[in-house]
Amino acid sequence: MPFLHNIAGGWIATGLSLVGKMGSTAVFEFLYFYQIELFPSSVRGVGLGLCSMFARVAVIISPVVQKLVCELNETGHISC
Repeated sequence: MPFLHNIAGGWIATGLSLVGKMGSTAVFEFLYFYQIELFPSSVRGVGLGLCSMFARVAVIISPVVQKLVCELNETGHISC
């Protein structure tokens, strides 16, 4: 949002970005505690561990996927 940087020295853009970050952090924390309740007590630790493992794997491979998408963009198949 480049037009917001000219208004009030960028305070609006900074405030909106901080509110967005707070919202994404709150949703992540809510989902983290909610996924624990999805599993029965006997397998809760394993379920939480598997969910955390898959989330970390997704974070690890996301730059590779982004690079592949941008390479496909050069051929005109997918926009980056």
